[in-house]
Amino acid sequence: MSPQLLSMQLTTSAANTFTQSEIPLPVNRFREKGKSVICIELLKSYWDLGELDNNNAAGGNVLSVQAQLSTASQATVDSAHTQVVAYAFRNYRGAFTAAGTFQAINLEPFVVDHTDGAGHGIMIATDNIFFAATSSGFTGATTCKAKVLYRFKQITLEEYIGIVQSQQ
Repeated sequence: MSPQLLSMQLTTSAANTFTQSEIPLPVNRFREKGKSVICIELLKSYWDLGELDNNNAAGGNVLSVQAQLSTASQATVDSAHTQVVAYAFRNYRGAFTAAGTFQAINLEPFVVDHTDGAGHGIMIATDNIFFAATSSGFTGATTCKAKVLYRFKQITLEEYIGIVQSQQ
């Protein structure tokens, strides 16, 4: 089963506000055989986080954008949460002057490899994935984009039950 891309975009509801969207995952159209189940295997994620907004405060400033994909609804962006399967963070550091100058290096989009080095990715056994984002130090809403490289993978029913229990 060849890898496919799932694209998503999320605009925060306001500046520095946690916003989350529920994204339906592609439907498996393969026949399951015996005691096996078809799941989604997350291989890579591609991130394009929100652009720096026009924050002309004088003095030093730190702006940041965080985004995540999780298998259950979350209340905050938290990379340590067990249901978070992908996480991205971008920090802007600099000193604004009265003229409004700021220096930032943008290295986007960037890629996160979720495989074990042997081509085995993170198994997802939910019907939806939750795309969440927040910012800090921004003056307006920001838009984050993500693409997920995935494939369908056949696993045993026992493995599937364990994955479902851990992702609820």
